[in-house]
Amino acid sequence: MSHNQLTIRRVLASIRAESGGLIEHLRTLQPFQWIVNPGNAGDGLIVAGTREMFRQAGLDFRQVPRDGVQPDLPVVYGGGGAWCETFGIAATIVTEAAAISPYVLVLPSTFEACRLRQVQHLPHLYLYGRDQHSVTIARDMGFAAEYSPDPAFWTPPPRPAACGGSGTLAAFRRDRIGTEIPLEPEAQQADTSRDLSREGDHTSDDWLLQQVCRYDCVHTDRLHVAIAATLSGRDTVLYPNGHNYHKNRELYHSTLTHFPNCRMAKGET
Repeated sequence: MSHNQLTIRRVLASIRAESGGLIEHLRTLQPFQWIVNPGNAGDGLIVAGTREMFRQAGLDFRQVPRDGVQPDLPVVYGGGGAWCETFGIAATIVTEAAAISPYVLVLPSTFEACRLRQVQHLPHLYLYGRDQHSVTIARDMGFAAEYSPDPAFWTPPPRPAACGGSGTLAAFRRDRIGTEIPLEPEAQQADTSRDLSREGDHTSDDWLLQQVCRYDCVHTDRLHVAIAATLSGRDTVLYPNGHNYHKNRELYHSTLTHFPNCRMAKGET
């Protein structure tokens, strides 16, 4: 079913307000260089939201490729989930940037200690975690770190008239951090099964929003499919990651739990 968009927008405004500290930090770095995190359609939603946050804040920035960093300007990188044991491109890109730039800020991400150790030696590095568990991990390792919501929440929600779908979508990962708990009956009997995130990349902008609007219920272990479905007013069920990865569980508790149309899957503790 489609939920009250006014309620969703009120929750969204409250979550965006928690980005205030990050935005003020970015103001002190202007003009800065922005390197996006390469990845799937979920990263595309992060890129779309980050660009909108920068636009609304009136920030002075230039998007550059990872091999186009200039030595005289700070670098702002990410954010995303590429700081885990399974995916480690973020640590590599940050190390490259820190070798050239005088200051590197990492936008809200999920952190695991195994990847943070790779950048522990870097000076002038500041981290933003998109959940409190990630912030605690970073601080315990000696990093300067703060909390700020995932930038994807800055992506403008679709208008209600653009979201008139029906049926259930099951959008699940096919890698080692896919959920390990049993799917609920509605997900097992879903009208459509598509791993949407793998169908796009970091240039996909708000494509995920357009896709989830075709359904009225979404079951997924893809974080940004869940964010897109929640912002679109769909009934959304988020499943925890497998392989002891805390991303979905912790981000649900930091942000998605505040939306009336999103819940964690039954059987999740």
